[in-house]
Amino acid sequence: AIRCRCERPRTGNSQPPGVVMVLNQLHLLPNFDKIVLVSKGNVEDCGKFDQFKEHPAAAELMSGVSPQVVQIQSSEAVSAARDELQRVEQASGTKKGTAWDNDKLVKKETVSTGLVKWAVLRAYLLAPGPVFLTTILILFVVTYATLGLRDWWLAVWAESGAGSDLFYMGIFVLWGAGHVVLAVFGVLMIASFASRAGQNLYADCIEKLLHAPMAYFDATPSGRITSRFGPDMAQMDTMMPTQFDFSMTFGFTFLMMCSAVVA
Repeated sequence: AIRCRCERPRTGNSQPPGVVMVLNQLHLLPNFDKIVLVSKGNVEDCGKFDQFKEHPAAAELMSGVSPQVVQIQSSEAVSAARDELQRVEQASGTKKGTAWDNDKLVKKETVSTGLVKWAVLRAYLLAPGPVFLTTILILFVVTYATLGLRDWWLAVWAESGAGSDLFYMGIFVLWGAGHVVLAVFGVLMIASFASRAGQNLYADCIEKLLHAPMAYFDATPSGRITSRFGPDMAQMDTMMPTQFDFSMTFGFTFLMMCSAVVA
């Protein structure tokens, strides 16, 4: 019944659709046409504020609360509010007037195209911490160094003409096994790197969202915010580790081949 009453369109001289509000700011109750007091799933009272405050439960709720009637703001107050919003936007780095362009509160979303900026990649790479990133780089250097030493030892073995000598064979197997172990450990480190990066970036986003000014929430739809914390973060968590692993593998393989040619 409440839904039908609130969603009923206005026709002729009928009353406009109502607005149902669940309120915890009790000092604003005098501004509503009808107040419904619900307790344990039952309607205890329904009427205007003067009738509502006579109810025993309402009297207990309103204890120590000073009722306040909100006056309709003038055009000067609205203009002052807009100026204040623009100052907040400038302080938060938002372009001037974007929230009020063409008298529209919600600003249009912009989409970047082309290559990912270095600042974005740098933020992702440093999200787990520079020490963690440096550890992975050193690990990959050692991993592909063992691969290069294995190939170098194979060349030494071939030039010596030792054939099936166990000494040469054992050293070759040792370098190969070391490379495999380090490569597996490198994959695990990249997985841990991606997990830390996602957690830290998610925490940073949450912190900035909680400290954002109210103007941001007025100008940004809630669906856009949930999209950033849902599909966008999921895409980063799935694509970036793969691309990072591929880039590291290709880069160090290329460097190893160049070193072999120069040597």
